[in-house]
Amino acid sequence: LLSCQTKTSDVTEITLEPTKIGIEVADDGTEIDLIAGDLSTNDIWRNYIKAHNDGDLDKIREMDSENIKVWAPTGEYIDGVDAHIEFLSQWFKDASPRWEINYLIANELTDQEGVRKQWVTSGNDITLTIEDNEVKAVQVIDALISNGKVEGFDSYWDLNGKKYREVLYNNGLKNNSSRRILHLFRHIVNYYWRLLWIAINF
Repeated sequence: LLSCQTKTSDVTEITLEPTKIGIEVADDGTEIDLIAGDLSTNDIWRNYIKAHNDGDLDKIREMDSENIKVWAPTGEYIDGVDAHIEFLSQWFKDASPRWEINYLIANELTDQEGVRKQWVTSGNDITLTIEDNEVKAVQVIDALISNGKVEGFDSYWDLNGKKYREVLYNNGLKNNSSRRILHLFRHIVNYYWRLLWIAINF
């Protein structure tokens, strides 16, 4: 009789190395490996965006870390879940933002202090409705996920093909925010036109 059994001594143990997908460059220039992350973090972020599209502040509060930090390009940031919900409550009323996810990338790294961090990079189309005018932009978000909660994120915007980092969380938006947002968009477009004019003429 032939046996299909394999001797234990003949089995070779294979250790799979993490899949490296890129690097992050620290402030001091140190390169830190980015590896493929836990795909469940993509699901967390997808549900987070859905809660934003639904205007479900209770769900967002539930998914936020108590100490969530949302960084703005200017160095300002929202600190804490209460401040985040307060901002979103007003912003939803003023601009009716809507997101459409284009891609999600789960990635992780171990920082210089030895702390393992799970990130999601999300590419989205975002539409704001401001005084009956639609403003469309492409948005990239880097979000830190920990223990099923959103710990923090920052946001990069692309308007009319020009890269810039838009300030989402600015206390000034709480008063007359619609006009402030429109003014900011116009200012950015005019700024890039001036740069183009200088490049052509000089």
